[in-house]
Amino acid sequence: ILDCAEIMEVVVKKGSWYSYEEQRLGQGREKALQHLRENPSLQDEIEKRVRLLMLDGEVHRSTPLFSSSSSSVSHREEEE
Repeated sequence: ILDCAEIMEVVVKKGSWYSYEEQRLGQGREKALQHLRENPSLQDEIEKRVRLLMLDGEVHRSTPLFSSSSSSVSHREEEE
């Protein structure tokens, strides 16, 4: 969910820091994922926003959803 949230600008990455609204999630992808795992209500909130944006069709079409450098499918499933 973190990758989708970043693509859809729900979560912002500045340098190596990931943030949601005014809250820092962690420095680096793994720390941000760990923070979301430890805070399921926050993860649910972010996931709901991503799903709403997807239903509304507000995906940023200029940003590819998958690239050759993206993680494998099995790794993405771990995030959900």
